[in-house]
Amino acid sequence: MTIVPEIDLPGHCAAVLAAYPELGSATSDSEAMAGPMQIVSMDPDNAATPGFVADVLAEVTALTPGDYIHLGADEAFGMEHDKYVRFVNAARDIAGASGKKTLGRQESARAGVDADSIIQYRIHGLTSLDNLSELGVDLPPDILATIQTTLDLADGDVPATLGAGGRVLMSPLMHVYLDQPMVEPGPQDQEERRQRVGLRLYPGNTVRSSLDWDPLTLRDDVTSEEQVAGVEAAIWCETVTSFADLQFALQPRLAGLAERGWVQRAPVDWDDSSARLAWRAPAWRAASWEFFRAGSVDWR
Repeated sequence: MTIVPEIDLPGHCAAVLAAYPELGSATSDSEAMAGPMQIVSMDPDNAATPGFVADVLAEVTALTPGDYIHLGADEAFGMEHDKYVRFVNAARDIAGASGKKTLGRQESARAGVDADSIIQYRIHGLTSLDNLSELGVDLPPDILATIQTTLDLADGDVPATLGAGGRVLMSPLMHVYLDQPMVEPGPQDQEERRQRVGLRLYPGNTVRSSLDWDPLTLRDDVTSEEQVAGVEAAIWCETVTSFADLQFALQPRLAGLAERGWVQRAPVDWDDSSARLAWRAPAWRAASWEFFRAGSVDWR
C-alpha cells in the first residue's frame, strides 16, 4: 500500500487564508465564501506565496516514502487561467524538487500535461448546476458562472492527458463519491441516518449503481488498461457527525468498489455480487461496524 498525501492548491484554501489572508486572491471575500462551498484560492503573484507553498510541500513530502503527492488543483473558481497555470506548474516544480511525482484532479490538465501526468477524472455525469437553487444553495451569479464553465470544460481534460501519453485515475462522481446520499430503502432503524448522511448537492446512488460501471468503458477515449492508473473512491464529511456515520457511508459501497478496482470488470452479475456482499455482514457485525443494510441485498 502506498500512501499519497494531498494538499489541495490553489483552491480550497479557506484555512490558509483564515491564518494568512494576505495570500488570498480577489475571489476570497466573505460573500464568495458563504454557503457550503469554499470559493477561495491563493494568489501566485503575492511575494509570500511561493515560500509558503514550498514550506508546506516540503514538510508533507518528507512524511511519506511513496513516489507521489496529490496537489488537488481543483475548483479554483474565479481564478484567472494564466494565474492558475503558473501556480500549478510552480507547485509541480516544488514537489519535483523534493523527489516526488505529482498528480491532480482533472482540472490540473488545463495547466499542461505530459507522459508522466496522472489526472483524477471525477466530473462524470454532472453537467449542470440547475438543481442547486432547488436545494437551497445560494451562490453569487459570477461564482455560479465560473463553476458552470469548469463543468463545460471538463470533457477536454481526459483527451488532453491521454493525447500526451498520460494516465487517468478513475474517480467518477456519480459512482464513487461516498458522501452521496443513499437513495434506496433500508431498515427502519437506519432511516434517520440514511436521511441525514450524504450531501444533498448530489443526486445520490445505490449499492448497485456504485459498482455497476467499468473503468475501461466509462469513456470512449479510454481504450486500454495501460491508460488507467487505478480507481479511487472518495468521501468528504460534511454530513458525518460520528465514526458510526462514517462507517455507514462507506459500507457496503466501498467493498463493491474495491472489487471494481481490483478484481472484476463489468458487466456486473448483481445476483452474484450482492450475495458476496451479504456474506461480509457477519464480519462487519463482529467488528461492531455500522454498515448500511440496503434493501437490495439479502443480508446474512
